[in-house]
Amino acid sequence: MKSYTALAGIPHLPRLFLWSMLARLNVSMLPIGLTLVLVGWNGSYAVAGVLGGALTAGQALVGPARGRAADWGAARKLLVLTGIGYLVGLGVLVLMTRTMPGGGWPIAVLVALLTGMSTVPISQVSRAVWPKIVPSELGRTLFTLEATGSEVMQTTGPLLTSLLVTALDPGYAVMACGIVAFVGALAFAAALGSAGIRSGADQTAAKPQAETETAAETGADAGTEEDTATSASAVTTASAPEPEERRTLFVLPKFTLGIVVTLAMMAAIFSVNLSLVAWARDSHESGLSGVLIACWTTGSAVGGFGVGALRKDVPHSARLAAMAVGMALLAVLLPPVTETIPVWLVLVVLFLGGTAIAPSMAANFMQVSGAVPQERRAEAFGWLATAGTGGAALSMPVTGVLLDASGPAVSVAVGAVLALCAMVLSYIGSKRAERNDEVVPAEA
Repeated sequence: MKSYTALAGIPHLPRLFLWSMLARLNVSMLPIGLTLVLVGWNGSYAVAGVLGGALTAGQALVGPARGRAADWGAARKLLVLTGIGYLVGLGVLVLMTRTMPGGGWPIAVLVALLTGMSTVPISQVSRAVWPKIVPSELGRTLFTLEATGSEVMQTTGPLLTSLLVTALDPGYAVMACGIVAFVGALAFAAALGSAGIRSGADQTAAKPQAETETAAETGADAGTEEDTATSASAVTTASAPEPEERRTLFVLPKFTLGIVVTLAMMAAIFSVNLSLVAWARDSHESGLSGVLIACWTTGSAVGGFGVGALRKDVPHSARLAAMAVGMALLAVLLPPVTETIPVWLVLVVLFLGGTAIAPSMAANFMQVSGAVPQERRAEAFGWLATAGTGGAALSMPVTGVLLDASGPAVSVAVGAVLALCAMVLSYIGSKRAERNDEVVPAEA
C-alpha cells in the first residue's frame, strides 16, 4: 500500500490519472450498444463482427502514426480533433441504421473504418506521459494501477450501456459513447495543459521526486523535444536523434514479443465480449449482457489491484495461463455445450477468470515501456494500441461467423486457445531473456 500512497503524492498525477480513466469509459460502453444496433439492423452476428472489426481496424491503422504525432508535440490537438471525429462518425453510423435497409451494410464498413481512425488515443498518450512524471521504482505499480483502473471503466461502461438500452434503445447508447469520448478528450487535454505537459515526450512541470528534468528543442526540421534528467547542479542539452535511432522499433525483441502477445490476448478477450452479448440477446435478455461483462471486468479490477499490491512479481506467462483456463471453463457453460445453466454460476466463472486480465495487461505495458527509448514511448504505445485493436479487428468477424454457425461455446473456446498461444509465446520469450541475461555477464 505504500507504493499507492507514494503515487498519490506525485504532483498532477492524481488529476491526470482520473481524467485518463474517465476518458476511456466510452471504450467499454460501445461494444454492447453497437453490436445490438448492428444485429438489429441486419440480423447477422457475422455482419456485426465485420463492422465492429472495421471500426477497430481503423484504430489499428493509425495507432503508430498518432503515437509519433504525440511524440512530436501534438498530443492535445490530437485529442481534440479525434474527439470531434469520433462523435461525428458514431452519429453517422446510428443514422444509417435508422434510415437505410440492412443490405446497405457494406457502405457502413467504410464509415466504421473512418470512425475507428478517429478513436481518441487517451491510453497511448497517457502511457507515454507516466514514465516522465513517475519514478522508475513506482513504474510497475502505476502500470498495474492503470490496468486496474481501465478494468473499473470496463465494468462501469457495460452497466451504463445496459441501462440506456433498457430505458431507451441501443442507438442512444452508441451516441452516449461518442459524447463521453468527446468530453473526455477535452478534459484530458486540459489536464495535460494545466500540468505543463505538451506531449508524451515533452518537458513537464510535474517531475519524479528527487529528479530535475530539463529539455531543449532540437533543430526545426526534427520538430521534436527530448527530456534529459539532470541533477540540481547540472543541465544537459538534448541532441537531435541520430538516423539509426529512428529505425523501426521491431528490431527490439522484447518490444516485438510484447506486441504479438498483446494481439493474441486482445483477440481472445474480444471473442468473449461479443459471445456474451450474443448469448444474452439470444436468451431475450439484452440487458443481461452488461451485467455479464461487468462481472468479468470486476474480477479483472480485483485481480489487478491485488497483483499491484504484491511485492513479488507474478510471471507474465502464469497470468496468461490463468486467463486461458477461465475462458475454457466459461466455454463449457455456454450453448451448445450446455443449454441450460444458472446465470449465477456463469457470473462466478466470469469473475474468477477475469482476475487474470488486468495483471496480464499490466505486464504488457511494462514490457513495452521498458523495451523502447524514452523519447519513443508514445510511438511504442501506438503500436501496442494497434496490436490490441488489430487483435480485436481479426477476432470479431471470426467470432461473428462462429456465433451464427455454432453458438457462443465454440467462439469462447477459440478465445481460450488464443490466450493459450499468448501464454506460450510469453513463456518462450521470458526463457530466451533469461538466457541472454546469463550470457552478458560472461562476456563482460
